[in-house]
Amino acid sequence: MDNDEQVETVVLLSHKSPDSVINVKVEFGEGDDKISLDAIAEQIVQLHQKAYEVYLPLVEDVCNRTASEDELSHLLDYLLDFVCEEKKLGLYKKVCRKYLDVCPGCIKDYIEAYREMWGEEDIYGENC
Repeated sequence: MDNDEQVETVVLLSHKSPDSVINVKVEFGEGDDKISLDAIAEQIVQLHQKAYEVYLPLVEDVCNRTASEDELSHLLDYLLDFVCEEKKLGLYKKVCRKYLDVCPGCIKDYIEAYREMWGEEDIYGENC
């Protein structure tokens, strides 16, 4: 094929319902150490709930006083891993909004870190 040619493929997706469904049980590990994908998913849900319970009082504390930039950075570093869920994103936004005028460089760095990791949402705007 000539290097100057472009090949374009168009795939049409059908809106038809499938004729049948195949259920697959996925397990990881061997012997007694096997764990199902469903169990892993449940552990992730529990981890996210626990993260909210742990970070809520820390965020409340930091927002009720003036924390150092180092303390703020540590908190936002840890929160950043969990902001894929709305409740923890709310905590992240609360800290960013509280400290935007106090530590603008730090907060702008964490806003950019959020955008790089999770998307383009404007996390310090009032209507987010």
